[in-house]
Amino acid sequence: MTPGFRVVARSVPEPVAAFVRLLTSAGLLAGLRAASAAANFAALALLARLLGTEEYGRYVFWLTIAGMSTTVLTLGLPQLLTREVAAARGAGSNEGIARIVSFVVVVFAVVATALTIVIAGALLGSLFPGMLRNPVPLIFVGLLVVAGQVATVAGGLLTGYEKVLEAQLGALVSPLTLASIAGMTLWIMGAGAHAEFGLSIYLMAATAGAIASWLILRRSLRIERAWFRRPAHVWPARSWLFAGLLFAANQLLVNGITQLDILMLGALSTSSELAQYHVASRFAYLVNFMYASIGAMAAPRLARLHAAGDHCALQLELTRIARAGFLASSAGAAILLLFVGPLVATFGTGFDGAKEIVPVLLGGWVVMAVFGYGHLLLTMTGRVRWAVQLLLVATLLNLVLNALWIPSFGAMGASWASAVSVVGLGVGCAIVAIARYRMRTTVLARG
Repeated sequence: MTPGFRVVARSVPEPVAAFVRLLTSAGLLAGLRAASAAANFAALALLARLLGTEEYGRYVFWLTIAGMSTTVLTLGLPQLLTREVAAARGAGSNEGIARIVSFVVVVFAVVATALTIVIAGALLGSLFPGMLRNPVPLIFVGLLVVAGQVATVAGGLLTGYEKVLEAQLGALVSPLTLASIAGMTLWIMGAGAHAEFGLSIYLMAATAGAIASWLILRRSLRIERAWFRRPAHVWPARSWLFAGLLFAANQLLVNGITQLDILMLGALSTSSELAQYHVASRFAYLVNFMYASIGAMAAPRLARLHAAGDHCALQLELTRIARAGFLASSAGAAILLLFVGPLVATFGTGFDGAKEIVPVLLGGWVVMAVFGYGHLLLTMTGRVRWAVQLLLVATLLNLVLNALWIPSFGAMGASWASAVSVVGLGVGCAIVAIARYRMRTTVLARG
């Protein structure tokens, strides 16, 4: 009986076996991301009930500003760290790993020191009448960036070593903590809290996630002291900072596509419309988590294969992840649409309008998945400038469409603007991948 099973196993073509292994690994990661998404969903539902529609809208608006500020102040170095560690591993250079890690740590230490001075100044200014009446947003942004630096250095190292599951395990702690605190607060205090209270809960959860990520890093990798001091060779500081700023611009524009509509709704519409749209966008995030899981698994491999010059293997990997990502996105969207009504009801009254917005956002992400991971290919192979240019065009398109459609159609207009923008980004990245790399990233590519 056993030999028979061995014959069947050997008869499976290697491309099929590799595709199955990819789906299995991505499935494990998706399980962690699903747990994280479920915890996020629970936290949002609890916070919506705790704060109410109006205060929840204010909370989302401030949180979006804080998130985009964090992207700017981290200088794109977490993404640079992942790419450079993966490339150094592909080239077999331990010294290269030490150089990039020590550089990122020193830069983040300088940024953290500057933020500490700003926070202290904000606290001091609030003590004197007429100087700074409400220092909460500034303090929140500063502390969140400091906590984020610890988490992103740990996550970047783990991802660069292709320990994506461990990195996601650390990322799971923050939403679990947020859901737990929000649930206990709602049970003890009841509804009626202010947006500032929601921000303080989020900060506590982010701090817990940063500590957990660092502990997982210490347990998963053999950390060398040489990583955290300047190596014998000189850093290419200027080129790394420039590359990091490109990564920061890239991530800021990614956030612009997914969060610019939230900011514009906050400016052009009501807090109630903003709250409904944010709930709908969280459903789109739920269906997108498998697509993002496959991309996170593939990112260090794309950088390593490109650094090794193995273009055939790179094309094969792009085809595999494109098909797996589209399959996962389509299945997730279909399942979510079946249960969107009961899920929206968990947020309480005032959020029924989200049910009409969800199909539009889901459709945009599924269509974008048809065009694969062209943007990931550009960012992981040193062509961040091209990725930034494409993102800039998509963001400007999103900005114009939001300005035209939000005043007339409210949250529904914002959803259509977002869907058109993400599909346009997918098409543009696929075209550039063919023109610059002769690589086909769509689900129809031959691998």
